Amino acid sequence: MPFEGPDIRHLAYQFMLLLSFWCSSENAWTEEIVPLCVGESPPYMGKNFAGGGPSVEVIRQAFQGIGVDVSTIYAPWSRLLRMGVNGDCLIVGIWRGPDRDRFFNYSTLPLSKQRLSLYKKRNRVIDKNNTNLVLGIERGTYITPIVEQLGWRISKNTSQVQNLRLLKAGRVDLVFGEQGALDYLISRSDDFKGEFELFQFTVEIKGAYLATSLTNSRFDALMVHFNEEFASMLSDGRYEKIIAGAKALPHLKH
Repeated sequence: MPFEGPDIRHLAYQFMLLLSFWCSSENAWTEEIVPLCVGESPPYMGKNFAGGGPSVEVIRQAFQGIGVDVSTIYAPWSRLLRMGVNGDCLIVGIWRGPDRDRFFNYSTLPLSKQRLSLYKKRNRVIDKNNTNLVLGIERGTYITPIVEQLGWRISKNTSQVQNLRLLKAGRVDLVFGEQGALDYLISRSDDFKGEFELFQFTVEIKGAYLATSLTNSRFDALMVHFNEEFASMLSDGRYEKIIAGAKALPHLKH
């Protein structure tokens, strides 16, 4: 039987962990399971999807080669952001923004590119220059500067399902969010089907990143490995295979 040497990638990863420990006052990551903070953002990720959804599966496969598995923590975005800043987890699928850039280090490439949009009640005529409009958003979410400059009143709510209910009831005028996620929620509820439509324009295209705390080096070595492995997944077709295996993901593009 030929001699089988140690896995070079695994040895390189262990070296990075050891180097991180020597060079930092924080403990380097030495466990075999890494915690991921995951928001409810169907169809990309969420507790009701097998394995946490395709965004989580991409990260899981990226870490498999070095013997590291992932666990998932599901919570509202406001809580996940606090946990990420504290170094309690890696945050999955976060949008960048000036307020967040002060606290987070991001993966080199986004997990996906997503379309931020506005929804209104079907056939309702809305003047975007009306500053009395009320916009429903998910608490803790990034708000695009384009929307902020319009001067609308903001209603922060616990989930996009709640925002859509408020929109149907006429208690908010518009809902802001990621188009793929909102389309998914609307298409799967008899209460929402046929009730809403896109308002005028795509607000912004944003990358959804993997992120770790800037002030806590706990996951630094893992992020180095992820950046390298994710680039390989994009080039060798593994990323596309994961996405192709997920259903109802027309907006999940890289």
